[in-house]
Amino acid sequence: MESEISAGFNMGKEEEKRTASLCIPSSCIGPTVCRSQQQATHIAHQIARAAIYYQISEIVIYDVPVAEPKSQAETGKKKVFFEEEEKKTDTGPKSSTEALELAKLLQFFITPSYLRKAVFGDLKSLHYAKKLPKLPGLPFMNHEKSRFLEGFAVEGRIGKKKKKGLKSKKQLALESMSHYINVGGKKIIKLSDGQKVPLHSRVTVDTEKNKVVSPAEAYNTEGSGWKNTTFGYTVRLATTFGKTFVESPYTNGYSYTAYAPCEEFLDSPNHPYETIKSIDPHNLSNPTHLLLIFGKWADLAYSVENDQADLQEVQDPALLFDARLNISSNIRLEDAILISLAKIQN
Repeated sequence: MESEISAGFNMGKEEEKRTASLCIPSSCIGPTVCRSQQQATHIAHQIARAAIYYQISEIVIYDVPVAEPKSQAETGKKKVFFEEEEKKTDTGPKSSTEALELAKLLQFFITPSYLRKAVFGDLKSLHYAKKLPKLPGLPFMNHEKSRFLEGFAVEGRIGKKKKKGLKSKKQLALESMSHYINVGGKKIIKLSDGQKVPLHSRVTVDTEKNKVVSPAEAYNTEGSGWKNTTFGYTVRLATTFGKTFVESPYTNGYSYTAYAPCEEFLDSPNHPYETIKSIDPHNLSNPTHLLLIFGKWADLAYSVENDQADLQEVQDPALLFDARLNISSNIRLEDAILISLAKIQN
């Protein structure tokens, strides 16, 4: 297992803290690609497995804008795999049903079994996900009786509700923090020494000392065989394509952005993305924060064109990329991810 785990992309020198992020379209599990909810779940599982094996730090999901139909009579009945989320009244871009479900599936696959019911409940859309094999190599997936457990911050005991009124920023900040951690089922741990973490955030808890610790401290123990520093991936939703870049978790953004063509099933003598410098994946240098963007070029270009908030000055989507991975473009997205990461690792 150790040799298998150590094959990941970001296993360079620890002080360099190199990372690799995947950026994928929500349409990869949409009705134009998948015929059933089961097929969509399997695709998400394949993506998650590849991300874990090659130690991807982050998966970004971007929405491909869809023009509103003039009437149902013109477009026919919409095919839906997942239950529609409750409609919200807030303004601004919203993530599609496919984006929300893809994010939910990817998060489900890296959530320990003892925490799944508390986090996700008994959701219909996770029916097939519950039957799939757990992802290998993650040290926290089956250790319900371990000293270190994964949990998420909850409000704990709720006192009598006070009358609604205007609250100060300081009061709102205090209420957004908690020292109660749910580590599965009805088991709640109160953090010691007044330690608090943001509500609904996922953390690793030392159940002997009742304190939050880093995953490295919890799982990178002597003799454990686990040498990674990431312990899974984070999932981020980009409501517009520009949010992929402007909401990067890294202070200086991504240091290198590469496009990986895929799902170009129609023969064409040339493609617009061929203007991007081509590079063989195994010749890629070691950037500090690598971003790999996958998807059909037409969808990607349309996403850029429709982002007037962050990318209105971008006339040519090709300018967003440092290079294009030299891989076959007529393959499915989940296969392109696996092939690209395998070549980069080698």
